[in-house]
Amino acid sequence: SDIFRQRCEDAGYELEWLLNIGFFLEGEELELDGRIEWLRTRLEQLKRLREFKFGTETARALWQEKLDFQTEFFGRMLKQMEASRME
Repeated sequence: SDIFRQRCEDAGYELEWLLNIGFFLEGEELELDGRIEWLRTRLEQLKRLREFKFGTETARALWQEKLDFQTEFFGRMLKQMEASRME
């Protein structure tokens, strides 16, 4: 059903987010500039995900809440990385 498919996609999205964070934090092969670019790309992806359509206002609100959290998290991390580059 559509609801089951959506829940699987949501769970996959959460797993992808956790894997991305793990890769980012533990990925020794990424230099500072690579990490900054990764963060910028992730923030752009989050902007595009805001356009996702939902059938209910509750679902949309929950989705937006998760995106807001990630946008703030990655945005702050990006600012820290950019500040590190300037030092």
